[in-house]
Amino acid sequence: QGITFKWIRPYDYELHSMIYQSFLAGAQSIGYYGFGESGNAESAGQLENSGDLWPVIKGFYDSGEYDIMFAQYSSGKSEFITRYRGNDVWYDVWEDNGVYYAAVQNRTWNDSVIEIELEDDIESIELVSRIAEADTAIKEKGFSVELRNSQAVLLKIIPSEAEEPYVPIIPVNPSTPPATPE
Repeated sequence: QGITFKWIRPYDYELHSMIYQSFLAGAQSIGYYGFGESGNAESAGQLENSGDLWPVIKGFYDSGEYDIMFAQYSSGKSEFITRYRGNDVWYDVWEDNGVYYAAVQNRTWNDSVIEIELEDDIESIELVSRIAEADTAIKEKGFSVELRNSQAVLLKIIPSEAEEPYVPIIPVNPSTPPATPE
């Protein structure tokens, strides 16, 4: 995706959402480069500095978002627990080593609540993203995410551990009764 700041000037959360849109639309990797020096671009004789957007890109890498997204989308895996592409929201949910991840993008100019169903019960939900904000709520067999306009987030979802069934302790030598306290 190429942009020029001559006509387009994204806010930090919009640039962050563009990164998510790229992955959700099928990109396998994300990279950035600038024309000019340190993100400066000459436009209509005036120098515009994009240095305020560099923290978005750096934050995406430093937060671990890139590593998690890259591992899923560049791996060639097509396994997703659930995926959705609608006019208002896109999301993917996948499992990696017993943990679920959800990449969720609000594609509207309004705040939105997105309901996502899962088969497993959820113990906790952590926000991996540093740029965007989200309110989450654990529901029975799923969760909801409230996203501000045009924002996207990566969530780490810890499923609840299944309760171990009760198994009585059987002495090693069943003919010997267990010792009683004195």
